[in-house]
Amino acid sequence: MKLIKWHKSFVERAQKEMGISNYALYWFGFLEGALVMWLLMKVSSALWIKSEFPF
Repeated sequence: MKLIKWHKSFVERAQKEMGISNYALYWFGFLEGALVMWLLMKVSSALWIKSEFPF
């Protein structure tokens, strides 16, 4: 529970400092998740497929 409270206060403070709305914050989270998934898929395919140019 302490971690959750800390995370909420951290995100709220960062959001106020950067001056972004909740809507923009949701989009940033979505895009970050999509980027991480894309990178994981590229790395995993590079490890499973042995070729000269994996990317």
